[in-house]
Formats: sequence, C-alpha cells, structure tokens
Amino acid sequence: MTSDYWKDRRILITGINGFAGSWLAEKLLERNGDIEIFGLKRKDSSLEKIAHIKKKITLLNGDILDSNSVFSVLKESEPDVVFHLAAQALAKRSYEEPFKTFSLNFTGTLNVFEAMRRYEDDLGKIHFASSANVYGNVKPDEVPIKETQELRPIEMYGISKASADCLCRHYSNAYGMPVVVTRAFHHEGPRCHDDVIGMQIVNQISDAIQGLTGTLFFGNMGVVRDFNDVRDIVNGYILAAENGRNGEVYNLCGGRGYKIVDLINQLIEEFKLNQVKIEIDQKRLRKNDVPVLIGDNSKAVEELGWKPDRDFKDTLVELINDKVKTI
Repeated sequence: MTSDYWKDRRILITGINGFAGSWLAEKLLERNGDIEIFGLKRKDSSLEKIAHIKKKITLLNGDILDSNSVFSVLKESEPDVVFHLAAQALAKRSYEEPFKTFSLNFTGTLNVFEAMRRYEDDLGKIHFASSANVYGNVKPDEVPIKETQELRPIEMYGISKASADCLCRHYSNAYGMPVVVTRAFHHEGPRCHDDVIGMQIVNQISDAIQGLTGTLFFGNMGVVRDFNDVRDIVNGYILAAENGRNGEVYNLCGGRGYKIVDLINQLIEEFKLNQVKIEIDQKRLRKNDVPVLIGDNSKAVEELGWKPDRDFKDTLVELINDKVKTI
C-alpha cells in the first residue's frame, strides 16, 4: 500500500526495536520506498525483532529518560513525523516495577516532548501510542468505550499511560504541537512477549498438540476483551499520523469482545484436542480484573479511514502453527 503523504518523509520511531515498533517500521517501509526511517533505541537493547529490516533503517542510540539525548537524536534524524512508542508495555510487570514503569512511560514521554519543543524545525505530526488501560474501571453501561469515557486506571501501567496521555493534550493545547493520540486495545501477534494471555494460550495449546500436556492452566477465563492483531493496530498508528486531527484521541479496537474461555475452546476444537482439560490456576488470578473491556472504534473508522482486518482467533491459529512448525 502506498500513500503520497509518506513520500520523501523522514520518520523517527522511539521503541523501534520493540514488539509494536518493529511492526510499525515494517509497515511503513511497505508504504513508500522513498521514506527514511530512524529508530531511537538504548545502546544495549536487543535488535532481534528488527533483524530482518535492520539494513533498511537507521538506528540511533538514545535514552528517553534523558531529554538532551532525545534532542540529539532529533537533530541527527531531522524527522517530519515522530512516533513515540518507547515504554514499559507490560501491565503485569508494572506491579513488580511501579517506579520504573511510571518513569519510562510518563517521565520518558515528558522528556520526548520537551526535546521536541526545543527542536527548531517544524514537525508535521507527532503520534503517541497510548493504551486502553487508561480507561481502567469501566462500568457495564459504559461499554462499548468511547474516547470521551472518564479515565479510571487501576494499575500502574494504566496510570502511567493516562498521565502521559493527558500530557500530550497539554503540549498540543499549550504549545500548538501537532500531537495525535491513539488508545490501542489489547493486541498481540508475531514477535509478541510470552507473558501475555494470548501467548499463554498459544504456548499451552502448542504443548498439547505435541502431547506434552493434557491440562491447560489459566487465570480468570471469564473476562471479555477487545483483542486485536498488532498488524492492524500499527496500520492505525500510520493512519492516525496521516489523517488524525491535532489534539485528538482515537480508539484502535475491533469493537468486538472475546471471552477468554471461548477463545480457548475454539482453539481446542480447531486443533481437535478434545481430551484436553482446562483448569484455573489460582496464582494467575488478578484481583482487579475489569470484567468487560470493549471499545468503540467509530471515530477511527470515520476520521482515519481505519478498520481491523483480522479475526483474533485467526491470529492465534497462525501463531500456534508457526510455533509447532519451528519446534
């Protein structure tokens, strides 16, 4: 897919070597061969997720906890568009590392925006990757969730993202910076971290296919989530930069809820694992799990021209098949 918007653009992606960042870079390269992509990364960070595109991008060492470091990267890359994705992105880890999570996700974002405010050249668009976790404690009558929903985050990841989310609108309103925010609902896919629910399903179903286990263990399987494929989400990031209005927020979601136990049962049926049992693992239960999180994507559909193309069950089937093939 091509778009004149991206022709001859210079793009900076923070967190380019992460899960979503690697897919964003890959999808941008597919848009137009004339773009130049720069990636801000820490000096000692892994490049495994971008190994296949490393020769097509320019990597620059920097640290979002150091505003001067970010400013130097801006001066070197001279971007037209900035995608800020660098973050501590695992909600579970935020319970274990609350200070680090808030520092990276809020203070890091503040440093990035301060560096951009000092930057002399005009930026065409700044995209901030927020999260549906900012909504937090949503009541049943507030579903599907619109962008106007009150933010009530219940864990440090959501709190840090909500704080940075508000920061973006401050810089848009106070300094006229061309910021657009997306709130992506839960998304997974190839290159995803193992410590998320979809990958836990993938890994255990893969073990069952190989005869390594006859019982699958999960936490709260009754919750309903708006699961999405990462490739759809990063296409939303791209369209937000193209078409998003400055200072606006857009939900990136399918608008469909998947109950976790139903997904597991569908995959058991798909791979004919009828003898496999499912049990609750008390250690995996979360006290603060919101029962239902489903988003309203109508604003993104109407204003960005975006819609998800993949069914999440198909994403899990793809991941399971790939995992079994490589073992």
